[in-house]
Amino acid sequence: MYKLCIIGASGHWGYVVDSLENLPDVHFSAYAPAYADENVNPFAAMSFFDRKPREYAKYEQMLDDEQPDIVVVNPRYDQIAPISLEATRRGCHVIAEKPLAFDLNTLKQLKNAVDLAGTRLTIMFGIRYQSAFYTAKKVMQGGLIGDPALLYGQKSYRWGANRPEWYKHRKTYGSTINWVGIHALDWARWISGLEYTEIFGYHSTQVHSDYPDCQDNVGLVAKCSNGGTAVFNFDYLRPALAESHGDDRLRIAGSKGVLEVIGNENRLHVIDESGDHQNWQLETPLPYFVDFMREIKGEGKSILSQEDAFKVTEIAIKATQAADSGKAVKL
Repeated sequence: MYKLCIIGASGHWGYVVDSLENLPDVHFSAYAPAYADENVNPFAAMSFFDRKPREYAKYEQMLDDEQPDIVVVNPRYDQIAPISLEATRRGCHVIAEKPLAFDLNTLKQLKNAVDLAGTRLTIMFGIRYQSAFYTAKKVMQGGLIGDPALLYGQKSYRWGANRPEWYKHRKTYGSTINWVGIHALDWARWISGLEYTEIFGYHSTQVHSDYPDCQDNVGLVAKCSNGGTAVFNFDYLRPALAESHGDDRLRIAGSKGVLEVIGNENRLHVIDESGDHQNWQLETPLPYFVDFMREIKGEGKSILSQEDAFKVTEIAIKATQAADSGKAVKL
């Protein structure tokens, strides 16, 4: 039996909880807030296999008492690194919200701790597990698009009725590149199989001026390892009346064809040497947490490696540095 605890409720904890009913050997034993007044009420009514989790006021006490095997870290974004570090030093496997860190020194400290503990850390890149993105990876691996030359990634979100107060401040929010854009930086790299070698960009707050450190528009350009180009844009400018909260898109143009993922439609469009396929047949991967547990149990490798978790966080941190400075940064 694997004992699991959750710290905080400010992230995508659903990636884990949604699979618990299919994992009888995982016991969700307890949860705790990451900071004062954090709302962790969603966990109170949960029960899996007639087991209800306990609530703690302090996560440190929970870690002492429960001694979990796995810790899900969903706090305010500036707390992700220190809480992940605390759990790692206690010998726990960690499923962390992104970004893993705001700066390179902290990221290195966390990586060294994971290496020393011999534990497994993963990051909440759950979009890899959406069928359209997962199948796009298969299409690229099959060679139908040929050699990728141009990558394009987009993430556009509604602002919503309100955002937490801590989104207003750089020290607690970080950056939109680190929180939102990191997904596109990941999926374009993972699906194309390319590395980025240099990145440049701009970001600013143009519309939501009462949240000055939460950039609502971002543009990045990266040079790829094969000489190609990657272009990204991220924003909090999607109209409130849009049918979906987000609009995630990926386009890869290659030597033999083009693929496009329209995330909010879970649709893959492929144009290859055989024709124009508006609705490519999708494949369904294992759910995010099931895939993670498969590796923990020694039953296979996850499609989201620990190395990628650290590498893409490094890329996002350096992309933020580039947007801050207005200068290209080597990767």
